[in-house]
Amino acid sequence: MSLPAKRSGRGFDPERLFQHLCRNFPKPDAYWVALSGGLDSTVLLKALAEKRHRLSASLNAIHIDHGLQDDSGDWAAHCRALCDRLGVPLICKKVDARPARGESPEAAARAARYGAMETMFPPKTLLLTAHHRDDQAETVLLQLLRGAGIAGLAAMPHVKPYGEGWHGRPLLDVSRTDLLAWAEQRGERWIDDPTNASIAPDRNFLRHAILPRLKTRWTAASQRLAQSAKNCAGALEALREQAEEDLCRSKQAPDRIDLTVLARLSPFRQRALLLRWFELCGAPAPSSAKLREVLGQLLQAREDAAVCFMLGAYQLRRYVDAAWLI
Repeated sequence: MSLPAKRSGRGFDPERLFQHLCRNFPKPDAYWVALSGGLDSTVLLKALAEKRHRLSASLNAIHIDHGLQDDSGDWAAHCRALCDRLGVPLICKKVDARPARGESPEAAARAARYGAMETMFPPKTLLLTAHHRDDQAETVLLQLLRGAGIAGLAAMPHVKPYGEGWHGRPLLDVSRTDLLAWAEQRGERWIDDPTNASIAPDRNFLRHAILPRLKTRWTAASQRLAQSAKNCAGALEALREQAEEDLCRSKQAPDRIDLTVLARLSPFRQRALLLRWFELCGAPAPSSAKLREVLGQLLQAREDAAVCFMLGAYQLRRYVDAAWLI
């Protein structure tokens, strides 16, 4: 647990956070802060608690105990003590975050955490997590190294649907340095997760070994990477609007599109149309390589060929000049 020395912190302002939340996020029936007990979520909860009397809905917190650390019970107790001091209702929930064979521990913990919370909240709940600008920069770098397209490079959105409510990240434009300075100035206590110091996970390697080196040459590296994510998010929105128009022209029924219309589009728009169609139907998106194979079979296979692809619980079939999603 850390109790840092005090220093000035002017970069983060709870009033700006409050205004950002009011102007750019949905109006929920309840706010729930995902509280790990670390620096970022502690600052988020404390800042919102200061503005609680002006929020349009109740402020609550939830702590997920992954059971992966011997002292995870101490973390839960720390979060309870913090919420008691602030007068914020807290729910603590234990989950089984053990990874399956071949699954990364980070992915397993994330899936367990968000899966558990999604089932707990009533409709029109706004879940708030404390991802900040440096987290966004790390995500952009990770996606670049994975060869992601526009959707991946758009990284984490400020707000997205979550269950029957929303998941918001109101600190994405705030640096960790500013959060740290604000907490230090007030003598806040928080928990340091020892696993964050390991460079074995890819994200931690970027955080400890790569981003600091980048910042020695490009001091605004995190800000620029986060700005690139915003630019990609804007391009993604435009691409989705174009895909919607193309899909309207090609759709013969909710489960059927006209392949003659699809064939007239550029390859990039063809892929965007199919991905949007799959999304609207609830079918999982295939990999880039699989999507290219799907398009090739749909548009180039012999007319009498039996074209069939499995997409989760769905079958994608071609019959005459139409593609069917069954």
